[in-house]
Amino acid sequence: DQPLSNEDISKIVSEPFDLEKDIPARFHIIKVGHEQYRSILVFHHILVDGVSTQEFWDKLSQYYNDIPYELPSYEVQAQMHQELNDSYHEILTTQKQQMEDFWKEELQDVKNIDFTFLKLSTEKPTQSNQFKPYISEFTFSYDENIYNQVKAIRRKHKITPYLFGQLVMALLLNKMTSQSAIPLVYPIAFNEGKELIYGAHINTLPVVYHFEENSTLESVIQNILAHYKKVKQTGAKYLPVYDIMQFAENPNILDVAFVQTFVRDHKMNLNGMIDEGVNHEFQIDLSNKLVFEQEEHNNRINYRVKFSEQQLDKQLVEQLVMFYQRLFIKLLNYLSNDQADILVNDIEL
Repeated sequence: DQPLSNEDISKIVSEPFDLEKDIPARFHIIKVGHEQYRSILVFHHILVDGVSTQEFWDKLSQYYNDIPYELPSYEVQAQMHQELNDSYHEILTTQKQQMEDFWKEELQDVKNIDFTFLKLSTEKPTQSNQFKPYISEFTFSYDENIYNQVKAIRRKHKITPYLFGQLVMALLLNKMTSQSAIPLVYPIAFNEGKELIYGAHINTLPVVYHFEENSTLESVIQNILAHYKKVKQTGAKYLPVYDIMQFAENPNILDVAFVQTFVRDHKMNLNGMIDEGVNHEFQIDLSNKLVFEQEEHNNRINYRVKFSEQQLDKQLVEQLVMFYQRLFIKLLNYLSNDQADILVNDIEL
């Protein structure tokens, strides 16, 4: 038999799920040479997310390596799931109106981000005889010294490393597009679901950064902290995203995601394995036009930027990443040196 080409494997990976009939997971073992195999595991996002996938790899490795481990029975998991659904139903029944009122006000007159500066195009065909990965990515990181500075501004300004990174992204898009309202989206996991083994009960929430003529760095920070406080007070995070989006003028406000997740590659650590690589070229998990992923790990801040070259120009995205890195350090210096009162309009890229 002839080995499968990258194009053949890409077709296998990209085959959609029929959620009415299919099990939302597929497993393929493909022989590519003497004692060489490629394992392809495809999951629907309804089953796992970027964080809970790591637990799956761990359990799969333990099973393969014959390492004992315990899982709650299916009956116990089903009971936990039912109790979780009952609690969500109670929350939505008693708080839905205030959730809807919050999102109606939050998303009023918010426009989607204009991607002209990244040459968004729907007409960029891939040559049929040339395999091209569905997702392209850039990675970069900040060392322990920068990480410690970011943690220090948390004590001064009550802003976490994740929110600081998100703030940098919002301000960068404000500078690149001249839009005063910048919508970003992010996934969240509910604490009530953390005891379940698979899946993290994810919802997707928008957050809108507003930049006015007299906005200072400090005022933007205070406004966004007030937003997250109100999300918690109103229970707005529990309203499913498809209900939230009824209050948005355009569903494309979901185009840019800023995500707190694992940036590290998942390793399986199977006994007898001599070497292991990762299927980066077959990554298909891209539900937004542009995704910035951030991770705090080993006293570093790591980033992965994902996008499709069918929609965004690679060189321009690379320039955007460079601007992000530059603005990150600039804002960090302002906040570290007690210059949070600087006007946003006076901050240059």
